[in-house]
Amino acid sequence: MDVEVQQEMDKIEITFLLGDDDGYYNKNIKMDNTSMYVEINENMNIEIIHPDHMALAILLVANPFIGSVIQIPFAVSEKFKEATKIITKYNIIFVDGEVQPYSPTGKTRPGLSFSGGADSTAALLLMPETTLAVFMDRPLKEKASLYNKSAAYATIKHANAIGHDVRIVGCNLEYLRSPIGFPSDLAPSVP
Repeated sequence: MDVEVQQEMDKIEITFLLGDDDGYYNKNIKMDNTSMYVEINENMNIEIIHPDHMALAILLVANPFIGSVIQIPFAVSEKFKEATKIITKYNIIFVDGEVQPYSPTGKTRPGLSFSGGADSTAALLLMPETTLAVFMDRPLKEKASLYNKSAAYATIKHANAIGHDVRIVGCNLEYLRSPIGFPSDLAPSVP
């Protein structure tokens, strides 16, 4: 599997070019689409995202569908390369280059992948007040899902009104697979 990453205006687009042994998790779950996007705001730029974070996002999404090898089109830190050797069943090829491992500067804050449902709302109430909650807002395709976002939007509106920082980020990663759903249990953290 080869990967292409680019920024188009307000979106980061990731395209997966499948090899002969890529695209299938099992007989019931397969990679149905080969591109996805994550919306970004005007203050965001693909250049400020640490390469280790971008590579991790790619692997979280592609993991179930990688056959024997994936080629990431940029360099990552040596620490990240070593970590991937321990947790993957496939070979990861990165572009050669020297990248310093991510080291946060200044204040950090916890994050929460927020669905707007009962479990994530309870989690938000238990998290520190500085928590950044992110709702992955997938576009709805007609006749593709019965999913209704109105309750999640109402919860987000209320959470913001009482002082929580909940952001809505458009992302279509759930449409990569057939049937529709998260490619992996950690994929909702991508936005």
